[in-house]
Amino acid sequence: MIVLAALSVIGLGVYRFLAARSTSGEAPVISFESNLLEVTTGATEGELLQGVTATDAEDGDVTDSVLVETSTHFVSDKTVEVTYAAFDSQGHVTKAKRSVRYVDYTSPRFHLSGPLMFSESGVSDLLSYVGATDCIDGNITSRVKVASLESGTLLNTPGNHPLEFRVTNSTGDTAYLTVGVEVVSGYNSARQIPLTDYLVYLPLGSEFDPKAYLSENYANDRDLAITSSVNTAAPGVYDVHYTLGTSATRLIVVVEEG
Repeated sequence: MIVLAALSVIGLGVYRFLAARSTSGEAPVISFESNLLEVTTGATEGELLQGVTATDAEDGDVTDSVLVETSTHFVSDKTVEVTYAAFDSQGHVTKAKRSVRYVDYTSPRFHLSGPLMFSESGVSDLLSYVGATDCIDGNITSRVKVASLESGTLLNTPGNHPLEFRVTNSTGDTAYLTVGVEVVSGYNSARQIPLTDYLVYLPLGSEFDPKAYLSENYANDRDLAITSSVNTAAPGVYDVHYTLGTSATRLIVVVEEG
């Protein structure tokens, strides 16, 4: 009886020890091969998990449980901070962070569906002509905002009216574009000369051929007049105007530094 009682006490102690260990709150440990991971902007979750391992005191290797939880805005040049989480069989969770740099990152870019030329009748919905894409988020047109840089001027007065477009992606990077919206007396969009693009981005020092954005029918027309302010040796926003009789259109060229 004494022996059985002793064994019972020992067994109860072992059970309590194991129970306490299994509910002790000890979470897995996450380790990184490097505290900085370099990837492209199209990186999958699997690629973001490169060099990540997790071990648990009871379960051993729990690397398969690791997932990407969150990503911050940029904390430095092209670099975000990513939080990883790992789980064990008892439901304990641990988290760890490391820096991830997008080596091919570029800021969001705008695009236009028309030349931003209008008649005095005005513009019903200017933002319907403007879109934006991002190398991480894809189409972010819905986030585009516009602000006038003039006070008290309506877009039904002939002239060049400066506006600022801006858009912010999920990393917190905001792109800005200041352009003039041209209101032209008697302008008829039905006689607009079509272009392949109405807004293009060029690297500093690149070659520029304004005819490259015309269809073959117009590019070879001797009566077509082209007026260009583009200087690819200096960063800035430039205009190219195409005129053929009563038809006209406009190309906006952004020369980027870097």
